[in-house]
Amino acid sequence: MRLPTVLLLSTASYAMAAAPPSAASVLSAMASANDYFIRVTSGGAGSCGWTRGAYFAGNAAHISVSGNASLVDWATGWAVSHNWACNNSKNANDQICGAAYAALWDLSPEPERLAGLRIVLDEMAAPGNNYTSWTWIDAVFMALPSWLEYGVRTDNVTEQQMLWSAAIAEYTCVWDGGGERG
Repeated sequence: MRLPTVLLLSTASYAMAAAPPSAASVLSAMASANDYFIRVTSGGAGSCGWTRGAYFAGNAAHISVSGNASLVDWATGWAVSHNWACNNSKNANDQICGAAYAALWDLSPEPERLAGLRIVLDEMAAPGNNYTSWTWIDAVFMALPSWLEYGVRTDNVTEQQMLWSAAIAEYTCVWDGGGERG
């Protein structure tokens, strides 16, 4: 019992003693990682599935703190190449791209930027839509942020409540080990 406590306390002491990195060094590291990704994927922006969707969600966060116009252009080109769609899929992995689309909508609120996400959300949250719910934890990262990003960009309170209820049902299903949503 003493060893875990000693390890925990020594780790906590080290973490408190270490100075946090500067904002400039964090931005530099983000730029370096993003430049690397763009360089190694120079053949194109790729699919709108989970790997690229997760990258572009992170890219959107980078844009929000850096304002880098070339990253906006890169992300917008990727989204346009997929017609701002989420593969029109109920698979959570295909929905993470919606979070990036929503961030790009913030920069230029054009309806087509959220239209593909809207199609998926309407299908997912439709009353009586009984399907086997997601049972893997990354579904919470892959789809729910897109749902919530969409919800905060609409003035329709009824729609926001519907999205919230559907999101809570999915979140609960993941933590409860799966089952039917209905």
